Amino acid sequence: FKIKNLMYHGKTAVICQCRTSSRRLRNKLFLKVKNKPIIYYLIKRLEKINCDDIIFAIAEECGKNKLFKLIKGISPSSKFFFGSKENVLDRTIKSAEKFNISKIIRITSDCPLIDPNIVNKGISKSKKINFDYLSNNMIKSFPHGLDFEIVSLEALKKSMILCKDKRNFEHVTWYIKRSKLFKKVNIANKNDKEKKIRLTLDYKTDYQLIKCL
Repeated sequence: FKIKNLMYHGKTAVICQCRTSSRRLRNKLFLKVKNKPIIYYLIKRLEKINCDDIIFAIAEECGKNKLFKLIKGISPSSKFFFGSKENVLDRTIKSAEKFNISKIIRITSDCPLIDPNIVNKGISKSKKINFDYLSNNMIKSFPHGLDFEIVSLEALKKSMILCKDKRNFEHVTWYIKRSKLFKKVNIANKNDKEKKIRLTLDYKTDYQLIKCL
């Protein structure tokens, strides 16, 4: 397949992948920080990102309705898609197709401290260049937990066709980051020593740290 590197003129949306069955820290999105569920803080940061829509791509599993109601109560204007638990790539593609999104800002729900200012700088850059994939984590320089990706729907569809590796279905951009078929751009942090900082939510120790911030 020949990938066309085009400037994107369609709708742009944050697609945030969510699930309740994390093996390392179950139901972590419901955990409380200062009497609010931790996903509240993620949503309030996502709302500051310069995009057309915020879409929550929720895994089809037990607890999905509870998660949906929680997010809907915090952010009534958000949109939702329920899809495959195992094939997150397919869930992401179908979320974008449902709402006519051509450029996807991918942020995972285990990044409740995502910095919208960094994401907005990436969006501004993405409007000035031709690319298939732009991120701040191809070369690690930002704290873990401030990761974001901007990728075209076209590129995701191509990767779905070209790579059937389970890791690509689970990690969404696994093939794109490794293939020479796609034009990629990395956003670097001036202080790359910050890459040693951990601000994500995967383990109980992460939760304890976030509660102290």
